[in-house]
Amino acid sequence: MSSLIWLESAKVDIGNIFDFLAQRNPTLATSRVKSINSALEILKQAPQLGRPVKNGKRELIVGPRHAAYIAVYFYEKRTDTVFILEIRSQRQLPSS
Repeated sequence: MSSLIWLESAKVDIGNIFDFLAQRNPTLATSRVKSINSALEILKQAPQLGRPVKNGKRELIVGPRHAAYIAVYFYEKRTDTVFILEIRSQRQLPSS
């Protein structure tokens, strides 16, 4: 089973998602963040599940179509570790 490590940037992203959603609906914010965290746990079992993108990174789409988030991550085969790099709304442009 792969290890799952959240980079600080991804932790900030998930905090920002929570804060944004909590302004209108704190219950939804809590539920959405829990569902994102739960969905990313699958990467421990299937680290190459997401679609490949630039520079060896991968993207996993999380959540329902109308409210999906994109988790950008990197899988290091040598150490069998998944690094969560970024979480963003599907409506946001990639950071780079």
